[in-house]
Amino acid sequence: MSTGGRKPYHKGYRLEHEVCKIAREAGKQVKRSAMSKYPDVEINHQYVSCKARKTGLKWAYDELLEPYPHDYVLFKADRMPILEIKIWKP
Repeated sequence: MSTGGRKPYHKGYRLEHEVCKIAREAGKQVKRSAMSKYPDVEINHQYVSCKARKTGLKWAYDELLEPYPHDYVLFKADRMPILEIKIWKP
């Protein structure tokens, strides 16, 4: 099974492009990185990594949207720091 190729690359590019467009429309200062080892997008001097997946974090969407929406979800894997996941509102 292949994990890479053109389609995943284009999916990631489309997400980065959409994030940049939304942030610019909201009046934010946006810079997109052309280097793969740097963050994908910089918005108002904050580094953003954009990841597009088929089902992604479905459980997080379920928690954030239905039936009692939360402002954010905290997630922690074993021996890792806590992550805050929230719906982006530029």
